[in-house]
Amino acid sequence: MWFCVTLLVVGLHVTSSSRIAFQVSANNHECFYEENAARASTTLMTMRFGVLKGSKNDKLAVAIHSPSGRILSNWTDTQAEHTTSQLHEFGMYSICYRRLGGSYKINVFHTVELIPSGIGVFLLYPATTATLQKRNPAAADYGIFQASDDEKGLQFGIVDFNLESLSPSMINDRSRAFLSLSIRYNSTSDVRLQVAHMTDSVQYPLEWSQFKSHIENLSQREIDEDHATSGSHTSFDITEYIEHAMKEGKNAITLTIHAKGGSIAIDGMSHTPASLYPRILIEEEEIHSLLHIKYLKTRILDLRGEISYIIQREEHSRDAAESTNSRVKWFSLIINAFLMCIAIIQVLYVRKILEGGY
Repeated sequence: MWFCVTLLVVGLHVTSSSRIAFQVSANNHECFYEENAARASTTLMTMRFGVLKGSKNDKLAVAIHSPSGRILSNWTDTQAEHTTSQLHEFGMYSICYRRLGGSYKINVFHTVELIPSGIGVFLLYPATTATLQKRNPAAADYGIFQASDDEKGLQFGIVDFNLESLSPSMINDRSRAFLSLSIRYNSTSDVRLQVAHMTDSVQYPLEWSQFKSHIENLSQREIDEDHATSGSHTSFDITEYIEHAMKEGKNAITLTIHAKGGSIAIDGMSHTPASLYPRILIEEEEIHSLLHIKYLKTRILDLRGEISYIIQREEHSRDAAESTNSRVKWFSLIINAFLMCIAIIQVLYVRKILEGGY
């Protein structure tokens, strides 16, 4: 069992961007990296790319990978695209390009903008993640973090956060605390993840008997629930529960994770990349005008993506028209030259006949 607390000081909240042009050759992959270091509960990444003055046969395969290796977006057999994605993991995101066909070297432009949702103030990682199973009530399993409502295999997850390093001044009218969880897999598409607040103090080692009353009154202690899709991230606003724990002088907050309609496995602290650990992020909300500016910027970036796509299509159409016109011109010249040769031959033939007589 261990815990990790990271203090984040963010004085100025800005977006980061990169704009580059490069070549993708036949035998190489070109990869670029963008770091999501804003420490916001959600960061928007807007991306657009396209082939520069290429032929219609120039095709690319493009993929965006998260720090844990999950595919965020991918395209095959394309020349230009734009997208807006939500980033929940911290760390390096990779964007890789591969040539599929066409020219030996393809010129490509690439633009990425990162727009954090708020200002991260404090980040908490769990002291403990564990699973309690009804069939083995005397011992918690600290190596897995999962939940199931199956009567024969009833189990739920437990996540415990230490609040000793958290100052009460960090919780104010403009700050919110979000619990972020990463879903490893689910048993059915309809399963829902439920988070509840354990009001009583827990004792180690964890046992089922400590949570008996909590399970029986689960509906009264539920914070919220959400769909649990494999490979997705979900977050819950737990601000009031953090405030309540600090007002009562508690140095920890314990949350339980339950499944409704199936089974869920959540990324815990064992055999998991750090970017997928459960975490609590205390984030300052931005003022209303900044939110409008950020929304406007996102829409402008989307519009720029649409415009760049239209320009690319227009350039390809113009190139195709110019190529067609060029072929028609040369074909006409060849035909005219051929007809001129025939006319000259006919004139010479008639002249020869007239000079030689009948």
